[in-house]
Amino acid sequence: MKALIPFITLLVQTLCAAEPAITKDPVAVTSGSDSWTVESPFLPGKNKIEVLLPKTLAEGRRYPVVCVLPVNAGTKGDWGHPLEEAMRHDLADRHQAIFVVPSFPVLPWFGDSATDPRMRQNRHLSECVVPFIDATYPTLASPDRRALIGFSKSALGALQLFILEPQTFGAVAVFENWWGVPDATQWESWGFAVCYGTRENYDALDPQKLLPKNKDRLHESKCPIAVLIGGPGPRTGTELLLWQLRNDAIPHTEIRNTTWGHSWTSGWLPFAVEAVLTRRP
Repeated sequence: MKALIPFITLLVQTLCAAEPAITKDPVAVTSGSDSWTVESPFLPGKNKIEVLLPKTLAEGRRYPVVCVLPVNAGTKGDWGHPLEEAMRHDLADRHQAIFVVPSFPVLPWFGDSATDPRMRQNRHLSECVVPFIDATYPTLASPDRRALIGFSKSALGALQLFILEPQTFGAVAVFENWWGVPDATQWESWGFAVCYGTRENYDALDPQKLLPKNKDRLHESKCPIAVLIGGPGPRTGTELLLWQLRNDAIPHTEIRNTTWGHSWTSGWLPFAVEAVLTRRP
């Protein structure tokens, strides 16, 4: 019976999760955008959802959504701020699209923890952020017009959600993605343990295992995966992802530019947005 207590506690906590409470911030986190404070059943504390809209929303028109996943707790940090980079390149107006950047209370490696019901980063995105955006803004509310962009560690989450939730997300672009099995030090000190709970759970959500398992379905797609590669020097994680996609004959787009450095601000984001919104072969 004692062995069942943690499982029963986890089940009760999950079933009793409250609805999210979301309020608009009187002053936006990033000037020129909307920001919202969210208390989610899937995350501890108060977190943010930042939204960048085209300057003019046409009456009766609905817009595609691009969810850009951060690589740090909050939405901005040492690698830059994806929303500010979208603003710098005028991406919302150029593509007539709505950009969404959610925040997280810990360094996000995404996934859903197997041991902590209040650390379900992927569920927060798909069951809290996406429904809220569709209910609040004039979106197309279709997976064909809802895309994900991830960079470095957030590429892990972007690939997971794209593969596991085709009913929610229809395209993905990743830049300089993490790829591999975290060693013991990385597991504890980098934050994998907090985000996944157990090694078994990480393995179940690891894109390098998910891609081959879903390759038959992905064969039918029209290049909804874009992989962007920077430089200079070797980019081992990206090359391993590309090897897997090629080996499994999964349609994808490859975009290379050795001048792109490991940050949001090095110039790759406009190419990622173009790839997920135009689905070029």
